[in-house]
Amino acid sequence: MLAFDTIVALTRYHLYIVVAYDDFERADSAYIAEQIGFDVTSSSVKFAFQELSDNEHASVSHSQGKTYAKLTPDGIREVERQLQNEKSILALYVDKGEDALGSRKLNTGFIPASDRVVSLSDNQPATEIVKELERLERTLETSNEAAEALGDLRDVALEEVKTLRSMFTRKFLFVASASQYAKKALGWIAEKAGGAAVGEAAKLALAHIIKFLF
Repeated sequence: MLAFDTIVALTRYHLYIVVAYDDFERADSAYIAEQIGFDVTSSSVKFAFQELSDNEHASVSHSQGKTYAKLTPDGIREVERQLQNEKSILALYVDKGEDALGSRKLNTGFIPASDRVVSLSDNQPATEIVKELERLERTLETSNEAAEALGDLRDVALEEVKTLRSMFTRKFLFVASASQYAKKALGWIAEKAGGAAVGEAAKLALAHIIKFLF
């Protein structure tokens, strides 16, 4: 049986996935219990929801015998903090699948690729993606063609690429977050730039990111 703090952390993590990135308005305890996939009961997850509510990390409601929760801004910030902390309980979800004590291998096969957190330490493909995004930044900054294609939106595009690049310089990367951000940011640049070289570069970077993540 997992420790209660672990259940709270994993519940918070999965709320982050389904609420912050899948555009669900809320998630119910049975769904979270299924996503966690460990030896926990729905009642354990309901208590975890309550713990998050007490800490103002989630708003909890009850309807027709079900318990629902939605992350608050404080809860989202807490998950972001946990994901950047390699000692966090969420290190359970690093691909190696070791538990927090390093003593037991966990079966992570039930976790869809989009729900994973991957380690970027000494990760050569991630390093290449960073370099590619840096090249895209330079193109946005210096290319007259990019200036003509994007106009006043060039600065917006540049900030989007910088934000995306920063995701690949962390110790851990949340796949759902990175993939959706990349699709929106690079897809938008490609659309706005049309057939310009900067648009093609954005498409290529996006293809490499998706290949790396999935």
